[in-house]
Order: sequence, then C-alpha cells, then structure tokens
Amino acid sequence: MEKTIQVDSWQVRTCRGSDETAALMHALQQNDQRQVLKDDSQSLVYRITHAGEDLVVKAPRRRNRSVVERLRTLVRAGKATRMWCGLCKLRELEIPVPEPVLLAQRRCWGMIVDSFLVYRYVPGEPITAADIPAVDALLERLHGHGYLRHDAVNHNYLKSGNDIVCIDVTLRKPLFFKKTQCLLEHLSFHQHRPEMWLSYRASSVPARQLRALLAYQRFKSAIRDQRRRLKRAFRTGVKCNLYFVLTI
Repeated sequence: MEKTIQVDSWQVRTCRGSDETAALMHALQQNDQRQVLKDDSQSLVYRITHAGEDLVVKAPRRRNRSVVERLRTLVRAGKATRMWCGLCKLRELEIPVPEPVLLAQRRCWGMIVDSFLVYRYVPGEPITAADIPAVDALLERLHGHGYLRHDAVNHNYLKSGNDIVCIDVTLRKPLFFKKTQCLLEHLSFHQHRPEMWLSYRASSVPARQLRALLAYQRFKSAIRDQRRRLKRAFRTGVKCNLYFVLTI
C-alpha cells in the first residue's frame, strides 16, 4: 500500500517500510558507486546497487531547475510525480514496466524545487525491426485503456526476455480527438519508417487521413528542431556577449 513519509527535507512516496525507505534515501545521498547512464541538461539517470537490488535513479534536471515549471507545480504534479503515477497505473493494467520503488520531492513555498524517481533496473536490449509488431500491439492495448504514453520513440522500449518493456513513461488521457492522437502516437513510433506505418494502418484508416497526419508530424518535428536550434544559438550568443563585456 502506497504511503508518504518524510525523510529529512524530502517528501517520499513509496510502498515500502519507513526504515527501508530511510536507509535507501541516505544511501542515495552518500553513494558514489554509480553508473551514469545519462547526464545532460535534460536529466540525470544513473544506476546503483543497494541491499542487493539493482536500481535506476532518474532526476528530471531541466524541469527541476525551470522557474516556469516550478510555478506550474503549484497547481499540478511535477514531472517525476507524473512518471511515478504512470508506472503504477501501467502495472495495474498489467503492461510491462519497471517496478517503481520510490518518488522523492522537495518543496519550497509550495513549489517542487527538486525531485527524482527510483525504479528497479530491467535487463534488456534495444528493440529491433522484428519487435515492431509487438510494440504496435502494446500501443494498441494501451490506447484501448484510454491512455497515451508520450514520447513513444524506439529507445523508450526494451526487449526483456519475451516481453516488450515500456520505459520513461508519462501517461495522459486525451480529452479531445482521441483517435487522432492515438494515430499520432503510432506515427511518432514509426517516424523513421513512415512507409511501414502507412501500410500497417491502411486497412483501417483512410489514406488521405494518414497522409495528413504524416505531414502534420513532419511539420511539428521541423518546428521542434528549429526551436532547439534557436535556443542553442541564443545561449551561445549570450555567452559570447558576456565574454566580450568581461574582457573589455
């Protein structure tokens, strides 16, 4: 049964005992034996071993640091909380996901200023072309329950034994245009092989609608890439201008 406990300045949600949770939290703060899986401006993900358990810790670094995102947490759950809820819900639906261990977050003036999620490490390997039908079936099953998983790209699935495991999941329920949004999520998964997706869906969706969705997806990707380029250019320009001012 899920419960919330206080460990130092952290508010922790977990299904484990208080002593076990406190020991894990202290180990996370002191453990230097970590295998970093990802360390960039977006997030910090690393793997540790505690009490014989192989665990993964994920901190949404950009969301934690963003002033806008902190203000949003006054009225909605933070990124790590949404991931925690998504993992718990998918386990209820018996869809393969890593087992969530704990969610820790720290607040200041009601805003979440730091958070991270801990879940069990799932051994596996990246999916291949042979696993595409299984991933499509998994997405259909998830959509049948009324949910979208967000960011349904290849590297967010693992082949573990005979199962396809979803990782990095943030669930949401679409309120409008549900069928269209489900199709767009399929297209997001097949974004590097749209011809395969078109042939896969041609039996149930009109070709004109498929082409329109494909054009929309490409337009959205182009806009996202342009925004990223502008952000990088802005950051580079600010650094150059600051360096120029300091050297005068």
